Amino acid sequence: YVFQEASLFPHLTVMANLRYGMKRSRGNGAWGFDQAVELLGITHLLDRKPDRLSGGERQRVGIARALAVGPRLLLMDEPMAGMNTEEKEDLARFILDVREAKRIPIVLVEHDMGAVFRLADRISTLVFGKVIASGTPEEIRNHPEVRRAYLGDEEHEGAPA
Repeated sequence: YVFQEASLFPHLTVMANLRYGMKRSRGNGAWGFDQAVELLGITHLLDRKPDRLSGGERQRVGIARALAVGPRLLLMDEPMAGMNTEEKEDLARFILDVREAKRIPIVLVEHDMGAVFRLADRISTLVFGKVIASGTPEEIRNHPEVRRAYLGDEEHEGAPA
């Protein structure tokens, strides 16, 4: 599980935060510390404490922590919340790398429709807790209820891809 906030222990280094999660895991070990650190590009951060990390770096550490325990499914709750555009782009690349490298199903809860269209191959869209549409990004982009609720009026043509 990747929280909206990385929820790292402030008194531990990045390495100690990752190892802490692994010690308490019942995961299948398909991943591992080194592979998660390498894929997320955080080797240079291992000796830092969380207060010395940017928002994007904290999220990458949170994703590495989730991957290091060998999950069969990755749930990400608004991982891009509070990030600037550059951090969002970087994190999106890392999420795509994770998806391609390990083929782990990712359930992404996200309000940024641009990020959703970029990262997802299947989307379910909810309004007030009710599913109003499910399908491919293209089907969702063109769905009238989704356009009204998330993308503006029916005339909206430029939904981010």
